[in-house]
Amino acid sequence: MQRKDINPGAFAIDDVLYAEECTVLIRRAEDHGFELAPITTAKGFKVDLETRNNDRVIFDDFGSCEFTLVESAPRDSRDPGGAPGHRSE
Repeated sequence: MQRKDINPGAFAIDDVLYAEECTVLIRRAEDHGFELAPITTAKGFKVDLETRNNDRVIFDDFGSCEFTLVESAPRDSRDPGGAPGHRSE
């Protein structure tokens, strides 16, 4: 994995997922549907397009969390013996 700085406070990380894993996550997000991303205010959540103008999808399930924790390990640190997280290229 390699970090690419885009702007102060914004960066991208290449090669976190394989192309097939990206396709699965994109399909799942599109099937679930995106919603406007709110901001947090003293009175709770509020959509404010001047402050935050983007859509988001949230998967609120343990399976997604486990996938993120296991699968986001750097490729060269994945166990070549076939432990969770291992993918052959």
